[in-house]
Order: sequence, then structure tokens, then C-alpha cells
Amino acid sequence: MPDPHANIRWCGKPKRRERGRLYYDRAVLPNGCEVSEGAFVQCQPPDPEQPLYLARVAALWENVTERTKMVECQWFFRPEDLGPQGSVSVPDLQPAQTGGC
Repeated sequence: MPDPHANIRWCGKPKRRERGRLYYDRAVLPNGCEVSEGAFVQCQPPDPEQPLYLARVAALWENVTERTKMVECQWFFRPEDLGPQGSVSVPDLQPAQTGGC
């Protein structure tokens, strides 16, 4: 199976190396949109009939040994996403391919 993140490009040099990770300030997605640390992004849920999810990019990094590109996000959940006592089930999400960045 091909790496789904292979078409994501880092912008610039890593800002730091820590615990086997290279951290970056910005990345360019396959659709040409640039994402930076601190940016707010929309992500497509597995069911395209559902509304987009919103998140804030907390960190962008690459695993040095595996060469996998990762993003750490802070998620904003809708009230209907919360279960009993506020529990949450996090779906497998993909960046939304919207008309604008």
C-alpha cells in the first residue's frame, strides 16, 4: 500500500530534532494548500455526508527512522459527537479537499 502522506511536502528546514522526530513549521498538501503550526484546518470524516471536523494544528513532524509524516491536532468536537459523560470516539479523518485553502 502506498504511503498516503508521500505527496505532502515540508516547507523549509526542520526547526528542531527531538526524540527521533524532525519538527517543521509548515507543510504543503497535495491540493497545494499550505498548513502551518497553529493553523485551523477542516478534515473530512469517513462519511462524506457528515459535516467537516475542525482542528488546530499543534505540531508537524516526521519520524526519522520510518520517514512517516505526522500532524498533531487539537480537535473541536460538536456536542452531538460526545457520548455519555463526554466520551469521544475519534474517526479516521482525511484533510478536506475544499475549494480554498
